[in-house]
Amino acid sequence: MLGFGRALSVGLVGLAATSFTSANGVHNAGITWGSGDAIHGANVDGSGRHVLVPTFADGEGDPAWTRDGRAFAFYGQNSDNVWIHIRWPGTRRERVLRSDYRSPPYPRRAYAYILEPTWSPDATRIAVSEGGWSYAATIRIVSVTTKKWTSVTKPRRHEQDDDPAWSPDGRTIAYARWLNSGTPALFLVHPDGSAARRLTNGRSPSWAPDGKRLAFVLGGSVYEIRTDGRGRKRILGGLRNPVVGHFRPLVRWSPDGRKLLYTSGPADDVWTADVDGTHRRRILHRVRIDGIAWRPGS
Repeated sequence: MLGFGRALSVGLVGLAATSFTSANGVHNAGITWGSGDAIHGANVDGSGRHVLVPTFADGEGDPAWTRDGRAFAFYGQNSDNVWIHIRWPGTRRERVLRSDYRSPPYPRRAYAYILEPTWSPDATRIAVSEGGWSYAATIRIVSVTTKKWTSVTKPRRHEQDDDPAWSPDGRTIAYARWLNSGTPALFLVHPDGSAARRLTNGRSPSWAPDGKRLAFVLGGSVYEIRTDGRGRKRILGGLRNPVVGHFRPLVRWSPDGRKLLYTSGPADDVWTADVDGTHRRRILHRVRIDGIAWRPGS
């Protein structure tokens, strides 16, 4: 999800502010999105919009929260490099994670794009998609404290690995693999790079809080599937602009397990729905989207 420079124009469907809480006390505290030039937040119904991170770089996007909702990561682009920034709201703490450029030998380069951060459950590591111009993106992991990098997938010509999503138990990373710009496929892999296996066609994987199912996008629809590859079913359809550059529809399973957050439309509308596809509500209209996330609360 990399793109910059479009103006932010936001409309809002008038809904009452709502908070959804699960049996284990985790609730959906809000939503967060990147607009390419800032990171924004709002209540779960789209009201109370505010700026979490104002413009400080050429571009900002792909926000991702820790599971306790205390910190979030996002990319920041500066010239030909894209780095991961971490902020702790309510404090002055900030950390910047830069690529170590060790993904080559194919090909050597002096810059890197590290995008789409996803946190390990214990918030000690972040997995990203790392690539560059004319460079096959791979999934890599960085330690938040030591800033040491390890590779999960290997760079291969005509392949691109992106959309990483770390499982709730920390044992698996889901990601999408594109081959020759064809139909993407979802893969599951251990964080050490072992036991990679294809799950199904699709992209934008998002884990259910129980770790047994994934929601994902394929074409103009949202599906779910069990991690054993069974039980695939279509949840909802009608997503507009299923493939337009990097700005493809996204889906995110809520922290309380009851809702889906997803994008649709040429200017990107943001919607919520129950996990069975019912009670669809547009909460943001004509928003410039460069990554979306739920903000967890407890």
